[in-house]
Amino acid sequence: MTGRLITGTAWGPGAPWALEQLPALLGADDDPEAFRPRHGVVAAAHRKHAGLQLPRAGLVLEAFVRSVLE
Repeated sequence: MTGRLITGTAWGPGAPWALEQLPALLGADDDPEAFRPRHGVVAAAHRKHAGLQLPRAGLVLEAFVRSVLE
């Protein structure tokens, strides 16, 4: 994503943090060439959907705890 303009709008107490994280959330730090799926199902999905990038939050523990509690 080098050289692309990323804009966003956020509100609330976490707005500054969210806007600061926005490029990484959209994959600016990703290196698609470095991804090497090790599991067969993941490798098959990677081949079937070549070029697909999924956003990340970087807050794995927070997402996990919310999922468990819900």
